[in-house]
Amino acid sequence: MNSFGMLGLENNEKYYWRVGQIDTEGMLHWSEIWNFKTDRRNFQTYRVYPNLVVDKRTIWFDEVNENPAIISIFNTAGQLMQNYKVEENSKAIELNLDNLSEGIYILKYQSERFSLVEKIIIHK
Repeated sequence: MNSFGMLGLENNEKYYWRVGQIDTEGMLHWSEIWNFKTDRRNFQTYRVYPNLVVDKRTIWFDEVNENPAIISIFNTAGQLMQNYKVEENSKAIELNLDNLSEGIYILKYQSERFSLVEKIIIHK
C-alpha cells in the first residue's frame, strides 16, 4: 500500500501519527511524531509514481504547486535519509533516489498549504 486514507476526520482538526518498527531483537523503535491539520479548502490532488522505484520518483500535482516545500525521505525506523528543498512552481517534482538501498521508505512532502505522506518501495 502506498498511501492510507481515513474517513471521518474532522475539518480544521490537528491529527498526530508516528511509525514503529520492531528490530531483529524484538525491540520496538518509534519515529518522531508527525502531524497534519485537515483543511478541505486547500485540497489538492496528487500522484506519486512509479510504484516500485529504481532510481527516480515523481510527484505530480493536478494544479501548479505555488509554495516552497520540503520533501523528506525517512527509513522505516524514522531516520531522515534525504531532504529536498522545492522552490520552483511546477506540476511535477522528480526526486533522484539512486543513493538509497532497496527497501521501504516514507516520503513526506510539506509546504505552507499542503502536506502528504506516502510509502515508497525502492527495488534495484
